[in-house]
Amino acid sequence: MAIYMRSDVLMLERLAGTAQNYIYLEAYRILEAANMIAFLFAGILLPMFSRMISQKVHVENLVVTTANMMLPASLALVAFCIVFAEPIMKILYPNDVNPQLILSFSFIIGSFPAFCIMYIYSTLLTANGNITLLIKIALFGGVLSIGLNLILIHMYQSVGAALTCFIVEWLLGAIYIYYCIKEFHLKIQFSRITQFVIVFALMCFLNVSLRYFEISLPYAIACNGITFLLVVYSIKLWDKKLIEPYFKQFSANS
Repeated sequence: MAIYMRSDVLMLERLAGTAQNYIYLEAYRILEAANMIAFLFAGILLPMFSRMISQKVHVENLVVTTANMMLPASLALVAFCIVFAEPIMKILYPNDVNPQLILSFSFIIGSFPAFCIMYIYSTLLTANGNITLLIKIALFGGVLSIGLNLILIHMYQSVGAALTCFIVEWLLGAIYIYYCIKEFHLKIQFSRITQFVIVFALMCFLNVSLRYFEISLPYAIACNGITFLLVVYSIKLWDKKLIEPYFKQFSANS
């Protein structure tokens, strides 16, 4: 996993120079921070999945609940960050904002939901002991990342590395979902996919509207938070009654 998640930085510096590598690292920092929050879920899920599998309890409800918590939040973050990419970058790097940085940031942050998918479904495969499968997927991801970076970095420099990150993470996320469906006979619920699309579309519409009316970033963040909570609770993606039992189970495991 380290190969396909970190090889882009080394390759970018060698193929395009230190300046391009610096642009990429600037764009990557918000994803790093967001990933730390998502990674905490993986730490919570691993003992829960392990216990359920050892007791032969079907894991689908926990997978659905976790996905319903993580994916809408990550999609909402992506919608906000892409629309407000320029103001965000200007706050972080007042003297370094350029079209390359904004586009690189948009592609990189766009891969965040894919990271959330991997944290859920790869953790499930880990708990089930599918280590050989995980190694094969990681090897495929590493080879694909290196191959795409060799092509796209030459063509688009830091934007090419960001595009590689976006492609590789989403493809691997889809692969993890496929093998979890195959291994655990999980159901494909198109209604849930539709709900995710609705959340993303509504948050995009909100942020485009806020940007059009030149709403400042702090107020935009507040509007995003309030609107997001209203949306996820109104379409039943978040439900306190479904979430609480799993946190109680985690506390019992601890």
